[in-house]
Amino acid sequence: MGIRFVHESVTAGRPRKKLRSVIDGYRDRKIPLDVVVQDADYWPQFPNNLWGSHIFDSSRYSDPKAMVEHIHQQDAHTIVSVWPRINKGTDVYDSMDAKGFLLGLQDTRLNTNEGAGIKDESPNAAYDPFNPEARKLFWHFINERLFKLGFDGWWMDASEPNGAMIFHGRIPRWERGEDI
Repeated sequence: MGIRFVHESVTAGRPRKKLRSVIDGYRDRKIPLDVVVQDADYWPQFPNNLWGSHIFDSSRYSDPKAMVEHIHQQDAHTIVSVWPRINKGTDVYDSMDAKGFLLGLQDTRLNTNEGAGIKDESPNAAYDPFNPEARKLFWHFINERLFKLGFDGWWMDASEPNGAMIFHGRIPRWERGEDI
């Protein structure tokens, strides 16, 4: 039998409590479940949106490590969504920018291909995943802030080639319909 999973986007209210109730509900009803996905928006939202910081919002997630441990105690695994997009104002952005690892600021208000409305208008950039040193730094932040909490894996979100990444006003070749 294949992997059974639930993709539960828990972005409002008390997400840690909701996530626990989801897995407990599956177990109580004896519905098979192998993987629980923590989708986006777990990072702090106010006063600044820290998208790409890989930090859990402590006002909504009082103890993310305990949340992950609870999922493991329920005999399931959990993965977390991580993005190459990093908002300006985060330490991840500053670290990447200082080393020249960012592809350039983008205006996500022009991005309509994500499949979800992005309400955050913060200046942001994607890191350069083709640069081995940039990948190492990206991994450093994921390892220190997420993997050490016990997550079993990550969903490298926003990796769809049709997602328009607008860098300094240039549209990538694949968005213009050119072969790459």
